[in-house]
Amino acid sequence: MLQKRSSFFLQFGILLNLITCNFCFAQRHKYDNRRIDSATFVETRTILSQLSTDQYEKRIFTNEFVTIPYRLLLPKNFNSKRKYPVVITFHNSSRMGSDNENQLEHLARTWIREDIYTTFNCFVVAPTV
Repeated sequence: MLQKRSSFFLQFGILLNLITCNFCFAQRHKYDNRRIDSATFVETRTILSQLSTDQYEKRIFTNEFVTIPYRLLLPKNFNSKRKYPVVITFHNSSRMGSDNENQLEHLARTWIREDIYTTFNCFVVAPTV
């Protein structure tokens, strides 16, 4: 009886130790020490603001309860036989409205930068909410 009990405690102790060690390694954080240069940030924001949003198609989703205007960016070289991921970008409160124009802010415009648009083939949906 004593041998079974000590065997149980030994196994339990080993299991507890393994779980604890596993959680210690799972909680590691990788910190990005890059500094943000405010001049570069403003420059990038200006470039994004000047991009034409003509690639985004104007669409409207309608059902019996709601009508939502949105913009849709198709993947570059779209092929209807392929599957693509979907990215949904939301505007912030400074871009509220229903014109389906002003809501295409910097996050949505990031996806039409040529390097991003070419590298990441995906649908981008920008609803006006």
